[in-house]
Formats: sequence, C-alpha cells, structure tokens
Amino acid sequence: MGAAIAGVYDPDAPIVLFGGDCREFLATLPAGAARLIVTSPPYNLGKAYERGVGTGPLHELIERCLDECLGRGKPSGGEGAGGT
Repeated sequence: MGAAIAGVYDPDAPIVLFGGDCREFLATLPAGAARLIVTSPPYNLGKAYERGVGTGPLHELIERCLDECLGRGKPSGGEGAGGT
C-alpha cells in the first residue's frame, strides 16, 4: 500500500505535494515543519504560459519566496531550487 499524499499541510501526512504558488502554501506551514523544500521558480523566459515581469521584480519575488522557505525548514532538513 502506497503512502497517502496530502495536497495541503498535514503534520501527520508522510508526503505533502502542493501544486501552486508557494507563497499560499508557506503561509500555512509552521516554522520548522518541512524536512525538504523543493521549488521551481519562474524563469521569465517569455514562454507562452509565463507572465513576463522585469528582472528586478522577478529577483525580488524569488528572494521573498526563498526567505520564506528558509524559515519553514527543519534545521536538519534540506532546501533546493531548480527546474527544467
């Protein structure tokens, strides 16, 4: 039997996979609750599905999101940002 995957924060869930804006999810996550945080920030490359913004606002957005991630991870956990 496989592990249940929660779509919202649940301290009893073995896995939480949130598909959406990380800022919405991080607002529900207690400090120190995450063992691993993986993000895929927008890269502002002009793809059809992206909303283009200037590089200044994009860097500010990514910095704010990563700052939030750092506050939510367990001291012994891992954090990373990546994408395809």
